Amino acid sequence: MGHCKVIEDMLDEVRYNAKCEMALNMLKITNLSFADIAEVTELTVDEVEKISKDVNKEKIYI
Repeated sequence: MGHCKVIEDMLDEVRYNAKCEMALNMLKITNLSFADIAEVTELTVDEVEKISKDVNKEKIYI
């Protein structure tokens, strides 16, 4: 595997994590639907739902 592929994989992971973090923040502070958050973050609705379940477990207070 070339170095470029490894770096590209790392960048993809960073981008995905950033999208998840954005969705997490949107879930905490907005009343947007999963579909709206998915559209903004370019995640799937299923991914947003999974993140939402993780948020609900934490009982986050703002």
